[in-house]
Amino acid sequence: MIDLCQLRTEIALTSQALYKSGLTCSTGGNISARSGDIILISKTDTSFSRLRPEDIIACDLFGNPLEDGKPSKEVGFHAAVYQQSAALGAVVHLHSPYSIALGAFPLNESDVLPPCTYGAVTRVGRVPLVEFHPPGHPDLIRRITEELPNAENAVYLAQHGIITFAKDLGRACDIAEEFEQNAKIYVLTAGKAPLLTSEDVASLRGVKKC
Repeated sequence: MIDLCQLRTEIALTSQALYKSGLTCSTGGNISARSGDIILISKTDTSFSRLRPEDIIACDLFGNPLEDGKPSKEVGFHAAVYQQSAALGAVVHLHSPYSIALGAFPLNESDVLPPCTYGAVTRVGRVPLVEFHPPGHPDLIRRITEELPNAENAVYLAQHGIITFAKDLGRACDIAEEFEQNAKIYVLTAGKAPLLTSEDVASLRGVKKC
């Protein structure tokens, strides 16, 4: 098991780094990491730029708090992700601007990210769409849970943002950055960015993920 004090500090530092990189703003999103049967998640209404170790709440694998304080109202879908696999150690949910702007274009609901670079395939992988539901709503958790078996490393929330998950925080952030980069290229070119062919994508799917 990872030391919880160390993990709280890592979550706080990662949160601040995500803010500085422009991947989210204010309280736009939430972040968590797992140690054994314990989820550490940011409190509700905490800012990514100012998150401190003491702003992080310990919960069980069903999202029930184990200490004083109120976890993010979206702890339910974090718990749902961790319940998919014991190998998953981090979940990052961001209101990334270009990722949200991507929703202005027609999307393939089973895999929303247009493959502008090979990283969209090898690092991000298949990203299913979940239609809009208010944050924390039971239907949002239900739909995310339904789509998780169809996702490789991320789920796209319409008019909301992205969820990425991996074995640790660094990898979950890398996936979020790669998604945002590809979305940015596509949005800035008004959907005219050259895309990898279906043959390229099929070939890359055999490449080990970064």
